[in-house]
Parts: sequence; structure tokens; C-alpha cells
Amino acid sequence: KQAARMYSAHHYLGSCRGTSHFGVVTADNVLIGACSFGPFQRNQQSLKYPESVELTRFVIDSEYQVKNLGSWFLSRCLKRVGKAVVTYADATQGHDGALYKACNFRLSHTVPSDYYYIDQAGFVLHKKSVWTHATRMKVTESEYADKNGLVKKWGGEKTCFIHE
Repeated sequence: KQAARMYSAHHYLGSCRGTSHFGVVTADNVLIGACSFGPFQRNQQSLKYPESVELTRFVIDSEYQVKNLGSWFLSRCLKRVGKAVVTYADATQGHDGALYKACNFRLSHTVPSDYYYIDQAGFVLHKKSVWTHATRMKVTESEYADKNGLVKKWGGEKTCFIHE
């Protein structure tokens, strides 16, 4: 729950589907960063990397950010996970994978640009979430988006990194 609150407050995608959550706290026990791992959202990735997990979210509160805190924290999380980890740097958000490179991830491939949705409050929704809701309501994705005031946006490419 603490990680979900951290992502809602500080990560552009909000909370996540992760199953393993880690936090970094100050000396007085204030959560200043969170890192979560979980199953792959895209099934083809789990087939490509069967013995691995996906790094689904990573954030450090900007008020507490100091040099090398992110790589220090992530490196400790990777040791605790103990498996190969796959993650993505989203160019749309200005991410180039510097953190992953600092933690010895290797560049795997580039994922072409794709779309997502934004609601009226500015909350970002993954296209799969919108599709799932539409399917449950027995309407098309675009009908669901129109009915709920969702705007389709195209992002930039993503870069896939792997830590083994």
C-alpha cells in the first residue's frame, strides 16, 4: 500500500501490478522511494524470458534525490529478486535508461511507439486496461474510450533492458 501511494504521488503511470515491492526509507522511517517487480504484462515477453520478472515501477521522491541514490537502491533490489529482470525506458517521458545502464543492465531491443489513453483528470491508462474494460462491457475499445472521455495518445518508442 505504501508503494502504491508512492507511485500515485510520484510516478507518471501511478500504481502498478507488481507482486514484489521494495522501499527505501530515511533514518526516521519516511518512505522516499519504491521499486516493484512482477509478471510480464505482455505474454510474448514471458515466453522470450521465461526465468525472469519485469521491473514494473521505480521512483525516488524528488525532494530526497541525491547522486547515485537510484542506482544504489535498485542494485540492492536486484540482489533481493535474484532472477533476471527485464524493464523498459520510455522515451515519451524523457527516459533514456541511464539508471539501468548504471546498474549493468544490457540493451536488448527497441519497442516501436504505441498508444495509451488519458482520462479527463490526466490519469494515464494502458491500452490493455481500456480494452479489458471494453470487453467486459461488450463494446469496442473506441466506444468505451468515447463513452468515458478517454483521449488516445501516441507515445514514443521504448527501449528494453535486461539484467541477468
